[in-house]
Amino acid sequence: MRCCLLLPQKKIAVPMSSKPPNPMSPDVLPVIGVTSSGAVRAGASEAIFQHLRVSNKSVATECPCAFHGTLAEFAAAKAAGNPAFESQLRNTVRKCTACGKPCAYTMKQCNNCEAPLPEEVVYTDNIFMAFVYGVEKGERFPYNIAVRKQTEELLVFDDPLALAACHFCSIPTSCWASDWRVLLRAPEEGLALITKLEDAAWSCCEQQFLTNEAWCTKHIRGGPPADAAARAALRSQIVCGCNFPPSQFQLHIQYFLMPWLPSHYGFFIDGAALVRKRWFPLAYIKEVLALKQPMEVTMETTLDEIFAVFDDKVSYNDAFDRELERVATAHAAMANWQPTEGWA
Repeated sequence: MRCCLLLPQKKIAVPMSSKPPNPMSPDVLPVIGVTSSGAVRAGASEAIFQHLRVSNKSVATECPCAFHGTLAEFAAAKAAGNPAFESQLRNTVRKCTACGKPCAYTMKQCNNCEAPLPEEVVYTDNIFMAFVYGVEKGERFPYNIAVRKQTEELLVFDDPLALAACHFCSIPTSCWASDWRVLLRAPEEGLALITKLEDAAWSCCEQQFLTNEAWCTKHIRGGPPADAAARAALRSQIVCGCNFPPSQFQLHIQYFLMPWLPSHYGFFIDGAALVRKRWFPLAYIKEVLALKQPMEVTMETTLDEIFAVFDDKVSYNDAFDRELERVATAHAAMANWQPTEGWA
């Protein structure tokens, strides 16, 4: 694999103004997944919600591992003495001492269990690059994924930590770019790449989920879309973007169709999901790249340096505020978590 030419070779406390609107109108409240008292619905019945599992067997065949062993063993065999290659295979994170989840190195609180994070940073396996190179496993578990689409250029798979019943990660496989910032080095190429990842994820959503009548009946208020035009209209209910810093240091877009799972909707209305200056809506990234204004980004380039260059043309805060309002509205429009069905 070549190093991407875009790369140089060498529950958090959130201000109230950052919190999303919470649509609590009487006609919406019963189905959005959170009660009027703020309790999050939980204990879903496996039998009642079985249709939320959509098989990938029709689009993916089991692929043999290209490397049998751990990512550490792969690094020793293939990347020893090659710092550029070695850097592809690891993430810089803060690791939660309570639940063990690797979190972004800028975070202060675990976004899984909400425990305080330690100050020191550590390195973890870059699991997404293990997927790209076909590495069998890590030290603790096998690197298996539910593939939705794969080509020589990209891979779309179910997010192992899904926030919604239809949630993908879409990553490039022909290049390495640690995160969305480095797309600024070559904005036209970066825009083409991220648009390709977005379109691939949408094709998986449309062809594998929105054509599944049982899934749509259970999951989407209003039921299955009637035709191709109705499916296309639901693209406006997609949440799509990138985190920075990412949990895995390979460019990936998070792509999920509303509604949130109830637990994650709870995080969202508390301001702990889609966090300002951590979440970057794809619409914002694409608008910045469309300016065709290259920036010599390095791994040390800060967000404030990026905002200083682009904010007078494309305001991040304005784009973020619009996105939070859009997401809240989309969840309210799509949520179908019936209070009488399958909750403990």
